[in-house]
Amino acid sequence: DGTILHDSILLGEPAEMQLVLLDFVEASDDQALELQAAARRNNVPKVEDLLQKPLNPDPEGRQTPLVKAAYHGHTEVVRLLLEARANNDKVRYDGSTPLVVACANGHFDAARLLLEGGADKDKAGPSGGTPLFLACQNGHLQIVLSLLQAKANKDAARDNGSTPLIIACQQGHVEVVRTLLEIQADVNKACSGGMTPLHVACEQGGLQIARASRAVLRAGGDDAGPIERLQLAYQLRRLAVVRLLLKAGADVDKAPTATGYTPLFRACEQGHVEIARMLLEAGADDSKPTDDGSSPLLAACAHGHLHVIQLLLVAGADMKLGRHNGDTPLAIASRHGHLEIVQKLAEEQPYKKAKLS
Repeated sequence: DGTILHDSILLGEPAEMQLVLLDFVEASDDQALELQAAARRNNVPKVEDLLQKPLNPDPEGRQTPLVKAAYHGHTEVVRLLLEARANNDKVRYDGSTPLVVACANGHFDAARLLLEGGADKDKAGPSGGTPLFLACQNGHLQIVLSLLQAKANKDAARDNGSTPLIIACQQGHVEVVRTLLEIQADVNKACSGGMTPLHVACEQGGLQIARASRAVLRAGGDDAGPIERLQLAYQLRRLAVVRLLLKAGADVDKAPTATGYTPLFRACEQGHVEIARMLLEAGADDSKPTDDGSSPLLAACAHGHLHVIQLLLVAGADMKLGRHNGDTPLAIASRHGHLEIVQKLAEEQPYKKAKLS
């Protein structure tokens, strides 16, 4: 009889109904702003009311309502917009899709709805970061698992060549690294600068934390305890990442062409004795020179890392190997005033190669 049936109406008995499909009503500027604001504020009744006009769920603007809802993790609003057939890959002003912003901000349920709705799992946002890359960067393991289950490209790199595995190693997200390696992400794929996941894991971040910790301790600050705990937790995560990479077959001697810095060189330069030990046990070349002839031993001497030097000497590092300009480890240690190291090197000459314990 032409009666419009609303969602709340209950039918007492079977009846014939006619389904009428209406075109979207193009939103006015005010309506577009109203829908975007409702999506941002998680105003579900308002969003539902506007969509039932039926209002176009993709009004023109810098950000679509779906991007706004996905960014804030408003799952019910995301569901309503997808049911209204919003474009789940329409980008905002910076090129980010709804899935990109949901994954970057850790909104698992919103990301799940978008994936179920057919969102492009590999469409990249700014600087080439895919949903998987951004989830790995921020340590959102549950989202990482969902994307991999949806067959997202596990090795898709950003514009600078950084892969999901590289960024997970850089941030110290151990379980994300483990997950990527279990599905055989490329453990030796380097970024455009030649850095591999192992390079990044061996050098990233610890110095800044250590310096901050020492500064607080010197000042006698009350925050020394928490900072020390933060430093220890970071170091343990990094050791775990290096261990996983080595177990997965990472190339211990791969070096960027421009510098020749191996993972061992970086670890020795920064004084990471446990990482250096793991690399040596995995077969790293203890004397492989860089492009200017610097060896891991010379790097440790320059920065005063006595424990690393002792480790390298036990491994049989070549004490005479110096830079192309003639600088030797002994000369470098002397120049930098590391008297204890100078004494150690003098005692070791001539040195007989010993087995690494």
